[in-house]
Amino acid sequence: MTKLRAATLASLLMIGFALPSPAHAQGQQKVAVLPMSGVNIHAGYLEAARDIFKDHLMGTGRFYVIGVPGHPPDHEYLPNEAVDLGKTVLADLVATTHIVHLSGTARVRLTVFRVSDGSIAHTDGLTTAGGPDDLDPVLKRLAVGFATGKPVAQTGEIDSVTQKEADPYLKQTATRVFGLRLAAAVPFGRASGDTSSATGLGLFWLYDARDFMAEIWIDFFTSSAERTHMFDVGMGGYYPFSKKNFTPYLGAGAAWSASTLGGDGASGLRINPAFGLLMGRLWSVQVRAELGYFFNLYGERASYTGVTPQPATTSSATHYGHGPMLTLGLGI
Repeated sequence: MTKLRAATLASLLMIGFALPSPAHAQGQQKVAVLPMSGVNIHAGYLEAARDIFKDHLMGTGRFYVIGVPGHPPDHEYLPNEAVDLGKTVLADLVATTHIVHLSGTARVRLTVFRVSDGSIAHTDGLTTAGGPDDLDPVLKRLAVGFATGKPVAQTGEIDSVTQKEADPYLKQTATRVFGLRLAAAVPFGRASGDTSSATGLGLFWLYDARDFMAEIWIDFFTSSAERTHMFDVGMGGYYPFSKKNFTPYLGAGAAWSASTLGGDGASGLRINPAFGLLMGRLWSVQVRAELGYFFNLYGERASYTGVTPQPATTSSATHYGHGPMLTLGLGI
């Protein structure tokens, strides 16, 4: 009699395991979570991480999740190995997770296979630099990404940002050169109607980012005899044609400019394309020669030059200065 009761109880238990849970009966896919594999990571962390991932996956409410018992394997599961283990628990999908730890960084990779044909249903990965404490948000992100079909980069929330994402990105450092330059300009389109030249002095800060150069400058030009004055504060970008010590470059800049070109004076935006030669790009001392052409986008009115005013048509005309510029600079 006792043996009969034991046999009956065993039969009922087998039937109970075979019957789907209420959640599974509602059409949810059955996902088998295998023991995690890893390289250079403690087995205890792998076992804990598997349980945490299982909880996060159940928390999405999308799947009926079961865990396949076992210890962490000594290698990453092959597709056929994962599928065979999924078949033992009658799962629809089988999830494998592999963690590679190197120095202070760990890469967590999730791969989900369809048990029916062994094809990949989902794969994604995320890098962490926060040690074991950072595995929880990583596993949560992977679980949510699997459940929603979104890339793991789009599943972050305020409580699941990883240390790797919080750290600033490493950037290449641009070299900075400060210099002094002598300049000469010949502005045309003067409000006075004549032609004049002006000489000047300027300061520049050149930033060399290998494939691109950027500059900030301050220039002042004057020619007292011809009533010509220009003051510019600008910035520009240039493309160097070589990475060697001597390179030509081409680019353009824009500046706020205040100028008097034979008229009442005006201020506004100025643009200028430029071609130059840079010698000493690999040295701590550089020499630059640059030829450019400036265009004032603001106009200047002609001024009265005597007791009798100029004709109205002349005094009300707007003149836009432009002309070539030549600079020679020394940077350190």
